[in-house]
Amino acid sequence: MYTAQGLEWDWCGVIMGEDMVRRDDRWVFRRGKERKTAEPGIKRVAEPGSFDPKVKAGSVDDEEFARLVRHAYHVLMTRASRATVLYSTDEETRDYLKELVGTAEIHGLRPTWENLPVEARMPHLPRPGLGRGKGRRRKGAGSQAPDLRLF
Repeated sequence: MYTAQGLEWDWCGVIMGEDMVRRDDRWVFRRGKERKTAEPGIKRVAEPGSFDPKVKAGSVDDEEFARLVRHAYHVLMTRASRATVLYSTDEETRDYLKELVGTAEIHGLRPTWENLPVEARMPHLPRPGLGRGKGRRRKGAGSQAPDLRLF
């Protein structure tokens, strides 16, 4: 299951589950299977993987399943405007990701202005005005747009 609230945010944490794992120098996409239980309403995992009802076996082929999983992670991993922390529940995948990134220094659990690298210290831009149509402009508001340059 994948979810994202809002359109974009400064910091993001993405937990990769068992649906996309790294095996023998390639990505493997897995559909999960539930195990039957005697207790009503209780679900157990028989095989780890995706339990997204939109991509159940038979609803989409393997190629489309892989595309949908990649797309979901792509969306989640590209929403943050400053940084994304990525974690995999699978040890082999975690090791692969660590190789890609190299060593990382941890400066506490919450990022702060002081422990950001200098090149990442960019103040927030002012919030753009809401609607510029007739009747929305306040009396005395200037017609000059604010300076929104990034550099």
